[in-house]
Amino acid sequence: MAEIAPAQKFSRFARYYDAFMDYIDYPGWVQYIMEILDTYGIKGKKLLDLACGTGTCAVLFAKKGFEVYGIDVSEDMLEQARKKISAMFYNIGFSCQDMRNFKLEKKVDVVTCLYDSMNYLLEEEDVRQAFGSAYNALNNGGAFIFDLNTEYALSVVWGNGVMRRREGGFPSLWRNFYDPETHTGTLHLTWTIKENGSKKEYYETHRERAYPNSRIEEFLKEAGFKEAMIFSHRTFEPPAEISPRVMVVAVK
Repeated sequence: MAEIAPAQKFSRFARYYDAFMDYIDYPGWVQYIMEILDTYGIKGKKLLDLACGTGTCAVLFAKKGFEVYGIDVSEDMLEQARKKISAMFYNIGFSCQDMRNFKLEKKVDVVTCLYDSMNYLLEEEDVRQAFGSAYNALNNGGAFIFDLNTEYALSVVWGNGVMRRREGGFPSLWRNFYDPETHTGTLHLTWTIKENGSKKEYYETHRERAYPNSRIEEFLKEAGFKEAMIFSHRTFEPPAEISPRVMVVAVK
């Protein structure tokens, strides 16, 4: 019988996160953002990566010549990020802060927040605060670029069901539930690993909320952004009803 132990979000799982997410085309995401910056004439090389996790995208941006700073609420994820850059000799600053009310010593030219991290903000006021903090962190003419899982993603792609996966060399069980009244998807994640010769199971619960594009545009305007564009992810086309992910570009 496997031992079952609870974990905080991205705590115990932080050590296995990169192996499990190996299938994600992070270089493609970063290249897409580079195309966005070029398209909208966003200059400057100071970049903040909100909810930077284990620092994969932070490193990719550093390789593009950016002076990068990363913020994440999970110290365990940041521990992995610091280990990563120590082996790569990149000078990237990391800080454990909440993306709703973070502060920087100096303003930046670009703020990114990737892989549906914004969906973890479950209250509209939390989103407003995060947008306000991002606005305050930017130089004039800078851009806030982030993606969101759509309602289609949470209600249909996640949906209500059970999925077994084995990325990263360890088995995991994903149990998804969608609440149409709160527009919230709940994921109960369980994974099994061997530690010190014995099998153990760990679990985390993750919740994401979908927000209509119109509300996102409204919140960005309230924060002070002068322009906001929303695209179907990795395109420059308007979102479709079945777009599972959108990319938002807000210019200060």
